[in-house]
Amino acid sequence: MIQENKVWKKKISLKVQTILYRSNVQIGIIAALFTIIGAFVLPVRNANEYRVELNEIWNEPDLIAPFDFPIYKSPDSLQKEKKQLIKQLPEVFLENSNQMNQAISGADSFFNQLQHVLKLWQTWQAQKKMNVYRIRSEDTSLYYQKFKQAIHSLRPEVENRLLQYYTQNPIALSTTYTIGRQLIEQIYNVGYINKSISDIHSEVISLRTEGQYERLLAKSRVFDREKVNSAVQTSSQALAPLCQNLLLRFFQYYVQPNYLYNDSIYQLEKQYALNAISPYVSLVRKGELIVAKGAKITKDVANKISSLNKEQQQVPYSQEFWGIHLIGKILLLSLLTAIILLYLSLNRRELFLRWKKIVLLFSIFLVMILLSAVADFFSNTFASLYNVNIFYFIPLCMVPIFITTFFDDRIGFLGNIMIALLVALANHYNFEFFFVQVCAGSVTVFKLKLLRRREHFFSTAAVVFVVYIVAYLSYNFYTKYSWQYVNWANLVLFFINALLTLSAFPLIYILEKFFNLTSDISLIELLDNEHPLLKRLYEKAPGTYQHSLQVAIIAEEVAKKIGAHALLVHVGALFHDIGKIEKPEYFTENQRDNDNHHQDLSPMESAQLIIEHVQIGEKLAREYRLPLEIIEFIRTHHGTTRVEFFYRMYQNQEPHKALEDEHNFRYPGPKPYTREQAILMIADSIEAASRSLASPTQSELSKLIETIIATKIDDKQLSSAPISFRDLDIMKKEILNVLSSIYHNRIKYPEPRTEMIV
Repeated sequence: MIQENKVWKKKISLKVQTILYRSNVQIGIIAALFTIIGAFVLPVRNANEYRVELNEIWNEPDLIAPFDFPIYKSPDSLQKEKKQLIKQLPEVFLENSNQMNQAISGADSFFNQLQHVLKLWQTWQAQKKMNVYRIRSEDTSLYYQKFKQAIHSLRPEVENRLLQYYTQNPIALSTTYTIGRQLIEQIYNVGYINKSISDIHSEVISLRTEGQYERLLAKSRVFDREKVNSAVQTSSQALAPLCQNLLLRFFQYYVQPNYLYNDSIYQLEKQYALNAISPYVSLVRKGELIVAKGAKITKDVANKISSLNKEQQQVPYSQEFWGIHLIGKILLLSLLTAIILLYLSLNRRELFLRWKKIVLLFSIFLVMILLSAVADFFSNTFASLYNVNIFYFIPLCMVPIFITTFFDDRIGFLGNIMIALLVALANHYNFEFFFVQVCAGSVTVFKLKLLRRREHFFSTAAVVFVVYIVAYLSYNFYTKYSWQYVNWANLVLFFINALLTLSAFPLIYILEKFFNLTSDISLIELLDNEHPLLKRLYEKAPGTYQHSLQVAIIAEEVAKKIGAHALLVHVGALFHDIGKIEKPEYFTENQRDNDNHHQDLSPMESAQLIIEHVQIGEKLAREYRLPLEIIEFIRTHHGTTRVEFFYRMYQNQEPHKALEDEHNFRYPGPKPYTREQAILMIADSIEAASRSLASPTQSELSKLIETIIATKIDDKQLSSAPISFRDLDIMKKEILNVLSSIYHNRIKYPEPRTEMIV
């Protein structure tokens, strides 16, 4: 049996080694991919590129032009020049030469038809009067039909009132025709366009004929539909309202624009004009002083330095440059990646078993590097237009939020420094940016460490905004000696950055589901006493429920003292004994009136019932979809310890078989492999053992704590957990303080000496 145990342990050890080896290979591949992709994404940086910000002091040596280079117009001034050019560029209208003849022909035809209708009307009216004496009804009907045909052919239709008016005033028809004919010639001689004047952006328009003859006219002179209607009303003021309406309807139908807008020609000419604009203001000669040391960077100086940077970027780099530059970026990212992985291997070895967390970590870094590349692309434009550092727009505080939420605060601090360093390199080696970001990100980590309620999310964003401002102003006051040289426009970006930081919290939920991880937000939700599993524990095993609450208090306080994840260990403690729901009467804390259900069982059967609560707890946890981290607390809170009470009983009954059957009295494990799991194991054992003390004193509690921790160490239960002897010393003191508070009313202190005073 002993030999079988050794073989079994050896198989387990080989399996663990295989899993660790595979995890290390996976982590290596992930790190290599991050390094290669990050090296290509990280912006190219020339050592001769100068960072410039308006109104700051030039603290470098005198800057002399290394070669002749043009001074580029600022994007703002270039944009204004383009807008002014577009405003002055005339829109193009091509002539429809037949339109005037068509309108005149239409006018002649219209008024001829109108005269013909008038004659028919007069004849019909006369015959109508004579119908009783001379003309038959059929003849009258014939005249009426001819009149209707003439009316139908006329556009627009002519009302009977108008015919009666022209019958009584025959000269009015001739006057209407004359006014209309003159107005047609006047409109077409100037130009009638098919576009509303109010929609034309230029003050001058180009009217062109088929022979490429061009007239440039002010848009106020030409006619559009609205202006034609107005001209008709003005010219026909002397006419009767019926005549005015007839003339207006005629122009709306017969008189159409003789100049049509041609957008293709206009766009082509606009492009030629824009391409002809020079992007340069003037030229800087080689050896010319650009800015002296200690001088203030004015707008002109900033434009010169930006132009120099642009010219240096346009100089074609050699293959040697690109190769060395790429090697440098790969080495730089490799070094930072190695530092992170080395830190994790020493302090959070368990993360290597969950490679998805490593993928999440490097994905966050990669996204921020990508955003820095985008910011670098638009940096000059934003600096010229708004005089701000666009890199402050990147919500880098999301990095410590994500890392602290899914890992812990120490990794959050390290991640914040790493990403601040990388983005500062992309931002022209800007130490100001690095300093400000490290301060803001560090405070973010501190705030999240105290996370217990959702409203802390909003207070975190507010604190980030305040720290950004304080860090930025303190650095600028220190380096620039005057508030006048501070770029106050950057404060707006800090406010926007803080608002963007709020979007990290809904993203946490998405990342949780995508990577199947657990965040502090999910842990906070599990603190709810109304959780169905905790309610079942309270109803079925109230003693175990109270025990879990006490363990949670002890474990959380200890975790705070040694810098472990206090929230995680608190939640883990609440759920660690849920397996006792099935058979609560077999556990001491749930027994009443000395009702011992183990009396009818053998020691081995009793031990198996006790051990079984771990597997039952794991099954319930998976059934209720508890996070994997919490399930691991259930599996590891006893490690591979021995059920000592029943083992000693069995040892007394079967002394020769006890050693061989010892494995039947041990929990299946695994042993705790995180600091939080180790804390829970110790707190659970000590709290349970302290219940056996009737009226514990301070010294008794201290001795109990020392004994249990020493037992765990001797049994090698803490061998896989990254916990130090210093941590254990702190744990002893803190557990003693908490237990002393719990048993305060029952602790016996030494009686005071009563001596007779003489």
